[in-house]
Amino acid sequence: MRTQDTAFSGYILNYLINDVEIGLSSKTFIIIPAEDIQNPDSLLVENLSGFDIIYFKNLDKLSPMIYREFYKLWKNFEGIIMGDYSYYSFIDFDSQKVQLFHIIKDSKIDLPMITEEKAVYDFIVSKLKDEYISLFQTTDFKNIDKIDSDLYDFESVIKMLMS
Repeated sequence: MRTQDTAFSGYILNYLINDVEIGLSSKTFIIIPAEDIQNPDSLLVENLSGFDIIYFKNLDKLSPMIYREFYKLWKNFEGIIMGDYSYYSFIDFDSQKVQLFHIIKDSKIDLPMITEEKAVYDFIVSKLKDEYISLFQTTDFKNIDKIDSDLYDFESVIKMLMS
């Protein structure tokens, strides 16, 4: 996922992993911050075969020294590989990162910056409030009118949902 809005990509990941209808909620997964990968052996297929889903956070921060093992994993892993990277990293134009772009380009999707459009932002906030309310049905938050619109912004609601 090429993203401009990391909070929204976190929301999408949460939705994909936890929605029962999508079918991934019963799968084992691991989230790997790409910048923390120091040893190419950590990406060997046999080291990650116990997981159904591998999610790479900040793919654009993957060290070029790791690209070869990442490519092997990308081609040979029997499960699902997902990841995100910043729209602003321009990996498709960076001479060092273009190799990584060519590995993932056929699977790339763009996530929009939802906070740029007020109507979209308001819609997402209302959906997040609904989800927040459903998580706490036994509290005073059952009534949506009791949640003051200025009380929560998009980022704070995302953080509450993700914690």
